[in-house]
Amino acid sequence: MTSFVYRKKEDITELVIHYSASDNALHSDISVIRDWHVINRNFLDVAYHFFIPYSGSIQVGRPELAQGAGVKGYNKHTIHICVHGKTDFKPVQFIMLKSLVERLCEDYPITKALYHRDVDGGKCPNFELEWLKEFNEAIQST
Repeated sequence: MTSFVYRKKEDITELVIHYSASDNALHSDISVIRDWHVINRNFLDVAYHFFIPYSGSIQVGRPELAQGAGVKGYNKHTIHICVHGKTDFKPVQFIMLKSLVERLCEDYPITKALYHRDVDGGKCPNFELEWLKEFNEAIQST
């Protein structure tokens, strides 16, 4: 059986933010995303380290030190966070996302937070967060 590739804390330098591309409330749980990834895509586990459903709770996916599978060829130094939704997002989800990003920056030497689309040119996620832009500008200036 194949197992996760684990990294050292100091090797995790980037955060990648995704969306689930589904507004179906029944999909607002990491167990559903895990099934999609394991059964339909033959992943070891859910691709993401964290999932934020409509409730705003932070659900844990892969272990933080385990390499994720959120962006093919771009997982070695990243932690992946997925926010549930496509066009319907709840304010509490973005509040909790910001809180999670701040916590991860305290625990790891994060140098930037990216959207999935920044890495592969796709459309994920379809939202823009002003605080994330400010966050990256602040990191770059230190």
